[in-house]
Formats: sequence, C-alpha cells, structure tokens
Amino acid sequence: MINKRWNRVILLLYTIVFSSIVPKLFSQNRTVTFSGIIKDAEKRNPIAFASIHLEDLYIGTISDENGKFRINGIPKGVHNVSIHFLGYVTQKFSINFISDTSLQIYLVVQTLNLDEVSIVATPKGKSGSAILIDKTTMEYIQPTSLGDIMQLLPGQLTQDGKLTEREQISSRQVGYNSNNTTTNNTALGTAIIGDGGVPLSNNANLQNISIDSRMRNRNTVNRGVDLRMFSTDHIETAEVIQGIPSAQYGDLSSGIILSKAKSGKQPLEMRVKANPNVKLFYVGKGINLPGKWGALHGGIDYTSAYPNVRESLTSYKRYSSQLNYTNIATLAQKPLQLGIKMLYLGTLDAAKNDPDLTPKMDTYLAKYNRMQISGNWEWKIVKPWLNSLEHSIAYDYTRDITSRMLTVSPNGVVPLPISKTDGEYEGIYLPAEYFTSYKMVGKPVSFFSHLKGKNIFTSGKNINHVVIWGGQYRYEKNIGKGFDYDLLRPPYPTSSTSSRPRRFNEIPALQNLSVYIEDKIFTSVGKNNLELIAGIRFNHIPGISNTFANMYRKWFPEPRINGWWQFPRFQCMKKNITIALKGGYGETVKFPTLDMLYPQLDYLDYISLNYYSQNQSNKLLWVTTRTNERSNPLLKPNRNRKAELGLNMQVNKSKLNILCFYEKSSEGFKNNTHYYWLEVNEYRSNIIFENKPQISDFQVYKDSLLDAYSIPVNGEKVIKKGIEYTFSTPIIKPLATSILINGAYYQTTYDESLPIMNRPSIIQAGKPYRYVGIYGWNRGNTQSRLNTNLWFNTHLKKYRLIFTTKIQALWLTRYKTKYFSGIPIAYFGVGMDEQMTFTDADKDDPTLRFLVQEFSKTFFQTNKKPLQLSIDLKATKEITDKVRISFYSNRLLFFSPLYYNNLNLPEKIRITPYFGIEIEIKL
Repeated sequence: MINKRWNRVILLLYTIVFSSIVPKLFSQNRTVTFSGIIKDAEKRNPIAFASIHLEDLYIGTISDENGKFRINGIPKGVHNVSIHFLGYVTQKFSINFISDTSLQIYLVVQTLNLDEVSIVATPKGKSGSAILIDKTTMEYIQPTSLGDIMQLLPGQLTQDGKLTEREQISSRQVGYNSNNTTTNNTALGTAIIGDGGVPLSNNANLQNISIDSRMRNRNTVNRGVDLRMFSTDHIETAEVIQGIPSAQYGDLSSGIILSKAKSGKQPLEMRVKANPNVKLFYVGKGINLPGKWGALHGGIDYTSAYPNVRESLTSYKRYSSQLNYTNIATLAQKPLQLGIKMLYLGTLDAAKNDPDLTPKMDTYLAKYNRMQISGNWEWKIVKPWLNSLEHSIAYDYTRDITSRMLTVSPNGVVPLPISKTDGEYEGIYLPAEYFTSYKMVGKPVSFFSHLKGKNIFTSGKNINHVVIWGGQYRYEKNIGKGFDYDLLRPPYPTSSTSSRPRRFNEIPALQNLSVYIEDKIFTSVGKNNLELIAGIRFNHIPGISNTFANMYRKWFPEPRINGWWQFPRFQCMKKNITIALKGGYGETVKFPTLDMLYPQLDYLDYISLNYYSQNQSNKLLWVTTRTNERSNPLLKPNRNRKAELGLNMQVNKSKLNILCFYEKSSEGFKNNTHYYWLEVNEYRSNIIFENKPQISDFQVYKDSLLDAYSIPVNGEKVIKKGIEYTFSTPIIKPLATSILINGAYYQTTYDESLPIMNRPSIIQAGKPYRYVGIYGWNRGNTQSRLNTNLWFNTHLKKYRLIFTTKIQALWLTRYKTKYFSGIPIAYFGVGMDEQMTFTDADKDDPTLRFLVQEFSKTFFQTNKKPLQLSIDLKATKEITDKVRISFYSNRLLFFSPLYYNNLNLPEKIRITPYFGIEIEIKL
C-alpha cells in the first residue's frame, strides 16, 4: 500500500500532466517539422540508418535507405541536434526552429587525419551527472571489457583489464566492506541496460557454494553482473549514470551503464590485442540489405586470459557474438522505427591444482552461455494526445554449469548427510578419504516487457514539456537442475548449507511490475535558461508470498528530481564566461534476489552416538538432524537516497565542472549470523556388545548445544560523500595538445544498521563457550581517498598520431576503524528464552566477562598511505585509412615513499608496470 504522503505526490503529478495536455490541444501551430538527408562528406553518398536526435526533447529517428529523415511535432524554439553514425564524427549543433526546416547534413569519416579528435568522456545532458563514452574514446583506451571504461570517470584509477578475477563495478566509493563477504550492494545495485531499455540482470543466479573457495571467489550471486563478459567491441556508445537516473529506470540502487549496440553499415573491422595476460580477437561488419529491408550488423569476439605468462592451470576465456537489425517503415502513414538484437555471451573459467605440488585431485570448470533476443519498436504518431509510443520486449536464457572434481578427506567421524527433516536416525559412515565430483546446473531465464509513451507540448509562452510515462514487467526464474552429485559421496558433507542437493527449478519465480511518469520542463527567463526533470516510479512484486510482510501487496515509490539553471553569459577580461548550477535528489530501490528470498535450508547433523567395534558390522552411528529455515520474512528492498549539487563554468572553450554528492543506504543486503540453542540426546553405554546393538540398548543423556546459521538481512549501512571535478582546455595549438584534469575526493563509511551476534572462541569446562554477545558494531570503518589525473592528449594530424601522457596522483588514502568500547548491548545463551541486557555488573562476571571484546591501542588509529605517483602512456598511430596500431603502458614510472602503518610497521607500496599492444584493420 502507498501512504498518504505518496498519494498527494501522485495527485500533484497527474494534475501537472493533465492540466498541461489541455493547452497542447490548442497549440498545434507551435510545432514544426525537421527533415533532410544525411550524406558522406567525401563521397557525397547518402548514409542510410544514421541516427538523428533532438537531445533536449528525447526524440529522434533514423534515416531511411536513401539517407532521408523527417521528425514531426517539434516545438518552436532552439533545440540541440545530434547526428551520429558508426565510423563517422558525430555532429552536434543548435537550430532555432521558427518554421519547417530542411537540411543536407554531411558526416566526416572518423580518422586521425582530422583537425580535432576527441578521446575523452563527456558529460551528457544539462541536469544530472551522466557521462557519455563514444566509440572513439573506447577504442583509444584499448579496453578488454566493459569494466575498463570506468577509468575514464572522475575519481577512478588506471585499470589493467587482466580478466582473471571477477570484475565488479565500483561507483563513487573507496574500498569495500570487508565484513560483508556475501554480497556487493554497489555492483548488485548497478543496472546494465541495453537498447530499448532491456536489462541484463543477475537476479536469478543461484550458482554458489559458500564453502567452496574456488566457486566463492568467482561467482557473482548477490553481487551483480561480472563485467568481464561484456566486450566493448559490440558497443557503439556507453553512458554511465552514477547520480540520479530517470524515473524510467528501476530495480537499482547505485547507478546505470547504458550501452548502445553497433548498428548500420560498417566496413569489415578486425581487432587484435595482446598483453602479458590477455589475447583478444574481434571481427565485425555491417551491411545494408537490399531495398527497404534495413541494415544488419554483426560481430564476434574471442578473448583468452591467464594470471601470468607462466601460469597455465588457471584460465578465463570469453566468446561473444552480436547481431543487430535496424529499419524504419511506416504504419498508418506514420514512421515506425524497428530494431531486433540477438546477443550471445559465453565464458569458460577453469582452474586445477598442479599435480607435481598437490597430489590430490582438484579441478574447477565453469561454462557460462547466455543468449538474449530483444526487439523494440517506436511508432511516431505525433498526435495532440501522444507524440510517440514505444515497446521493448526481450527473452533471456542462460546455461551456467559448474563442474568440480575433488578429493574429500573428512576430519574425524563424519556421517553421510541424508535426512532433510528433524529427528534421529541411524547414520552411515563416510570413508576417511574419497574422490567425488559434482555439477551445479543453473538455467536462469527472464522475460522483460516495457511500454513507453511520450508527450511533447508547450504551455504558457515558452515552457516546453517532455512527458514520458510507461510501465515495465519483468519475470525471472531459474529452471536449472541445481546441485547434483552422487548422494553416497557428498562433496561437502560438513557444510550446513551445501551438504544436500538442491533443485533450482523448485524455487518460485521473481516478478517485478512498475509504472512511472516523468516531466522534463525547460524554458528561458530573460537570459536565464532553466531545466527541471521531475518524476516518480512505483515498483511492486506480484506473486510474492504473504510471509514477506514488508513486500507483500506493497508498492515502493521512488521520487527523483534534477534541475539546472544557466545564468546569463557575461564577459570578464575579454573572455566569455558562462556559469550554471545544477542539483538533484532521488531515491532508488533494489529488490532482493532469488537467493536472498529463498536461501538453502540450514542442516545440523549431530552425532548422538558413535559406537565403535573392531567388527565393522557391529558399528552403530546415530545422528540427530535439525533443519533451520533461513528465509527472512522481514526482508525488504534496499533503498538508496542520493543528493547532488554542482557547478559548471565555461571560460571561452575551457570548461570546469565540480559536483558534490551524498548517498546513504541503511538497508543494504548482507548475511547475519543467528545463534540458537537446542537440546539433543546423547547415547552412552559401558557394555561391549557381541552383536550389533540397538539404540534402545544405550542410556539416554540430555545435552544442550549452541549453534548458528546465517540469514539474509537489510543490515549494511553505507554512506558515500565526496567531490568530483573536471577541468579541460581546448587544443593548445603550438603544442597540438589539450589538457584534461579530473579527480575526486571520496569518503565512504561502512557500518551495520542491525545488531550482530558474535561468539567468543574459547573453551569452558571442556565445552565451547555457551554464550554469544549482541553488538551494535562489527568493525565499521571510514575510508577516504583523494586523487588527481592529469591527461596531456597530443594529436599530430600530419603524422596521424595521437598519444596521451597521464600522470596519476593518489594524494591520500586513509582507513579508520570506528571506535568501539567492546561492550555488548545484550547477550544470549544456552537455556535462555530471550536476550538479556548486558549490564556493568556483567563485565566482572566470571562467565560473561568474555563477551567484552578487547582491542589494542593502535587498532582504532588511522592507517594512512602516502602519495602514490604514476605515469601512463597511450598512443595510436594510423598507418593508412584502414590500419591503425595502438600501444599502452600503465605505471611506466611509479613512485611511493616508505611509510609506517597504524601498527608502526614499515611498508612500501610496489606496483609493476603493465603493457599492451593492439592492431585494428578496417576493410
């Protein structure tokens, strides 16, 4: 249900929208048409299926097979136009649309023989904090995966792209929460979205065995998508939003990466890359189909990676392909833009022990195959009551198989885990050592549908509105067989959550239904330019069980607003100066994954009797099994609140951007340990039996145990705040060099929002300690970092060469553990029905005093690292129009002085250089 406050918000939005539509019905004479033809500047040939966008109106089209285009229903006034086609320089300009306008637009092929070549990420839009990375910029940094493009953002550091470890996104933060090893809320809360708003989700991934270190260090369950699997060679542009996104995007808490696939005609392109760890090969081509059949673009990527040149036992391989069809047709004499995309992602992650060093068998092989087919159409109706209607639909199927072969050596007597219910039973002894294998077969499937409408109109004298509204539905389920092995040879017999098989296809599906509405308002007041984007999104989980009280039949609102105010341009010392302020506030919600909602049961197998006899047939093993439901009925979505305030200044062609941000999430996902006590039977006898005894032949003794299991909770609190800055200059002509300075100060606090339980590891009276403390602290910490990146981008047109010298300064890195007295707020133990408050008198109690944690004097001191200074080089040389070669060297020079940590121990930071080379051929 939605509370009264949100009812008022909804009523206000509906009032704005519907009161604004009425003036539109009487203002059709205020709209004009923009038409024309797109041509190649050199050959003068028409360019089919080029993209034409009016960025401030969120509208656009593609040129037809003859290069012609037409956009109707444009409000009169000044609008920003962008013309883009793969392999050409994007044209951006403003037009004052007083009446119908028709243009011939010529695009220039992108080469290093041009007067200017842009190789930096650029802000997109006026309000908000989106960063756009085009194909030229991506090619220049020579990426191996989507994660590499993040180094172009302010505050990010140089990345090597080694691919042998899972790659998770880090957004506006320092470090990670070392106390939360089961989830990564930043990566989980970052949405990866493709054409038509189609997401690539990880919500139905269940491929995890927490006790298996090889799988634990590689899996991405509850951690978001592994960015290694995405090749940038399939991408035309990428847009990164770390701030407040549009209301049309949901099921996220951190940010968004929007990728636009390559489309349209393109010469045959081949890319070969090699560095000490990675070998990459890509080939792609786009063609125009005959007549009015549209355009088709396809590409194939293969990448192989090893930890180092001497290591062959661990490897990672990626193979991916993409086919993208685009066309423009008519429906009821109105333009209909079409797109169909097929995407395949495959990875092979393998590892095994060296038989010369470790004689026991231990191999790991993970095969990941993902296929997605998506389609979208946009019907440009241009009616008084509706400008356009768009629909996207997608089906996603993944086959994720993990195969393991290993030698199991149980420590002591271990029973075969077979019972799935509470009770006692005769157990079966497992061998002292055995060989086993297993497969974990996951098959996540998802269906996505998105209907979106757009209204464009003018109210008042010159107030422009772009209203988008729509709804989305998402269905996700895992239909895989799950954890499968020989029941007589379990791979993890002592694991409380992995000792029994589990079928993934028996787990309920996860559904998400959402609606949204957003109004973009922009106008001019005198010489001031204003823009306001306000929207709200409502999310619901249909079909969820009523046991989840915090989500059952509830809608979750997400208000978002961004604003921009540009002051009148003025002159100072004969320089044109423009100043603009921007800011925003937004809330985003990330829902729990399938693994969080439906975790595996917890099993306790307690040996109540182990009667030993030299006669194997007379042995008797009696086991008590206890099951615990780990699903948390109080679980709820993670809500993140963000605020931003920024300044944009331009002096002639030099630009300065400063952005302050604050984010707070108190409901992040994690697993907390829950302790409970239980009473069990133990069976004893001093008699030596001649035959196999019965359980009734033994005397029964009662004993009490303290045991634990983990449950998913909303227990992580993260606060991010900082300042990002970017300063850029135009080309300094005598040096043929432009300068870019960017960086950030980040401060991130990781803490607990729920009390945690901790049991001291001591023995009392010959038994494990029988109490646990409840604490409001779990080594919470604050980490901070200040860095600056200085880029010298030099372009020598005559030599068709561009090279960059990047100086990266990490001025400070700090880590400080939050102070804690060590005193628990409560305690719990064997025989207690409820928690008891921990008092001052308990500090001196001979039993309870062990619950008071003690720390050294240096534990809470700030750990500071000194300056880290490095120099990176990148260069690209065009040998001909069709061949270019690129080279990079990260940390060619590195300096950091000797320092003393918070324990007063000397440390020295040493980082080795990293090199790579690639060649690109276009035919």
